[in-house]
Amino acid sequence: MKKRIFRFAALAVILVISPVMAYSEDDMQDMVVSEDFTEEYSEDIGEGQDDLADDEYTGLISDLSENTLFIAASDDDDDGDDGDEEETEETEETEKDPEAIESVSIDNVYFMLQSGTKPKYSAKVTHGNAAIRYEGWSDEGGNVNYSSSASYQDDDIKFTKFEKDQIYTYHLSIIAEDSDYFTETTRFWINGSAYLGTLNTAKTICTFDNIFSGRAECLHEYKTYEVEATCTTPGREYKRCTYCGDEITIKTTPETGHNYELDEDKSVEATCTRAGKEVYVCGNDNCGNIYEKLIPALGHHLVYDVDDPATDTTEGTYTVKCNRDDGACGYQEKSWTIFPYKKIKLLKEKYPYTGSAIIPSFRVVDSIGKTVDPKFYTVVCFHNKNIGTATLHLTFSGRYSGKMKKTFQIVKGRQTITVKSASITVPKADVKKKTIRVSLGAKAKTKLTYKSKSKKIKVNKKGVVTVKKGTKKGTYTITITAKESKNWKKATKKIKIKVK
Repeated sequence: MKKRIFRFAALAVILVISPVMAYSEDDMQDMVVSEDFTEEYSEDIGEGQDDLADDEYTGLISDLSENTLFIAASDDDDDGDDGDEEETEETEETEKDPEAIESVSIDNVYFMLQSGTKPKYSAKVTHGNAAIRYEGWSDEGGNVNYSSSASYQDDDIKFTKFEKDQIYTYHLSIIAEDSDYFTETTRFWINGSAYLGTLNTAKTICTFDNIFSGRAECLHEYKTYEVEATCTTPGREYKRCTYCGDEITIKTTPETGHNYELDEDKSVEATCTRAGKEVYVCGNDNCGNIYEKLIPALGHHLVYDVDDPATDTTEGTYTVKCNRDDGACGYQEKSWTIFPYKKIKLLKEKYPYTGSAIIPSFRVVDSIGKTVDPKFYTVVCFHNKNIGTATLHLTFSGRYSGKMKKTFQIVKGRQTITVKSASITVPKADVKKKTIRVSLGAKAKTKLTYKSKSKKIKVNKKGVVTVKKGTKKGTYTITITAKESKNWKKATKKIKIKVK
């Protein structure tokens, strides 16, 4: 009996190994469970083996249907070449009878088509005696990507990640475990929804094609970033998608502008003859921008260093030199002659009285006829307000020393008589009805008197003119006189009164 079992198992090994090399998994399973294979296998056993127990045969066929290879180790040599015969202890295993699977639940299937990412395979069998055989995605061009458990699939054409706007289709295959099998009534649940799959001949594999089809798009996942404002660029707070880089601005802040500070070490001072520059460096963090301001050459700051001041009778000398930086420049010209001042030349000798102090227009000339700069003398006047002789006193300084004086005359001033109007018109129609009175409004520096040559036109001492009723048409004259005084000359003014 032991020898029969061994021969039967050995033949099973040969029969199983050969088809696996030449057929696919589905074909192999179909062949194992077919009646032709059973009959052919029975004939190969030969005569005298009919006493093989039905239960042993049935168990072997069940093992073959699951592609299980049994290799038994025993001594089957009838001649007994080895001498001692070793007895092999056989361990009987209790095998589970195949059962129909009523339902299978697959959860955690990832249907998200996130562009730019690799397909994610995460399906799990949460109910039913089955396992995930493979998960896969295919695109419109026939390119595929399967989970690692489907490594026997064609690996020549694959895509590595979902491309935006491409359409992809999801596929799933599951396999029954422990010799169990699916039936036409087996219910399949994927992520809680019922689906119909395609069973293989042996009903141990169920494949689901086109479970889900969709277009790959970016399911944005944003992270927040902040860029601080700089001197020249505005700041920005924004969100960026970690997948596609899409950005959404939250808020912006204006640029800070440069904060320039004078860098004395890099700056160069200007001199009398050489230009300089001021170098300013931005003190803001991470900037260091430099701004330069050119400073033109200063030029010499000339002063007149008087060696000997001139007087009204003697010459003097002075030297022109640069005194910038306390004379550090060193520039100096030759000595110059200062000619003596000679006289004061008045613009005019007499000035009319004004009621205020009078400073006459004049200039000082030196011995060669050139005007002496007024900055070298000061002026004081005496008795220069009222009529009479006034005196002009000059005190010299700087290039000159000494004093001079000059007299001038203040004479009576000319006064002006002012009135509201130099010509007054009175309508004849008004005079025909009544007497008309008009004020002249005259003013002057001295007392005023008024005189009219017509008896019909009278004027009082206050300058009010009376045009009597019935005065005929015509032009009448009133003379206003300002009396002469100590300081003012006499003045007169004529006013026209017109009746028409």
